[in-house]
Amino acid sequence: MKSFDKLKIKKILIIISSVVGAVIIFLIIYGIGVYQWHWQSLIPYPAAIVDYKIVSYNDWQQKIDQYQKTKSFYAQGESAGLPALNMPSDEMIKEQALEDLIKAKIIERLAKKNKIKITAEEINDAYQELVLGQVKNGEESAEESLQKIYGLSIAEFKNQVIQEYLWRQKLNAKLADGLKPLAEKKAEQVLAEAKSQPSQFEALARAYSEDSTALSGGDMGYIGRGEMVTAYEDTAWQLSVGEISDLIETPAGYYIIKVEDKKKIDGEDEIKIRQIFIKIDLDKLIDENLSSYQVIRLVK
Repeated sequence: MKSFDKLKIKKILIIISSVVGAVIIFLIIYGIGVYQWHWQSLIPYPAAIVDYKIVSYNDWQQKIDQYQKTKSFYAQGESAGLPALNMPSDEMIKEQALEDLIKAKIIERLAKKNKIKITAEEINDAYQELVLGQVKNGEESAEESLQKIYGLSIAEFKNQVIQEYLWRQKLNAKLADGLKPLAEKKAEQVLAEAKSQPSQFEALARAYSEDSTALSGGDMGYIGRGEMVTAYEDTAWQLSVGEISDLIETPAGYYIIKVEDKKKIDGEDEIKIRQIFIKIDLDKLIDENLSSYQVIRLVK
């Protein structure tokens, strides 16, 4: 009887253990909603994992809020008569916010690997140049502008935006020899597409150009002599109307230009240009080697 009782107790313990195990597995698999809804303040639930480094769900949500704030700011600009922009959808913002945070983790790792450090003095100097140098009335005006455009305080802007900007600058300089061929490769691919579809140059500029002119299909308007860098200008004036250039190399990247018109304006020679610009930058190196990083995305 005693052995029977022991066997019975053992079975009960096994059943209890199995139930507890099942509950734990259930919480692991389905507990995401619980973490997001109730436990975020206690446990940093990950939105992604990059080589064992966590991109927290809270950071992702904050980045989404930041991008939504920026979108709202520019939408208000449109209503005030500023040029219309192609605004991203909410889904695109969520996806871009996650990808940018993943890249930030990779950049942080690359900076550490290459023994790159950023000092508080460098951050303050960059802030002075990039922010305070562009606003009136000093810190008060800067704080107001950063809140309005990004939803960030000065300290948050320095920690999130300025620090990554400096890491990128230093990595771009240190890894320049490896970055240039990647930019050239992409530029050659875009050039081949532009040459085969010259009538689609504007659409290609919107799709591929990596500067602000992408928003207007690469439209540079009419430009006079002496207003462009030498290599760019020399090429532009040698082209016929409707002709597309070969790659124009500059320290910042590669240009592909199309001449749309040439005429005199107020007695001066002017040329109308569309351009596609491909930067020499860190993102191409990250994209090229993304598969070498262990990236797990846990949200959509």
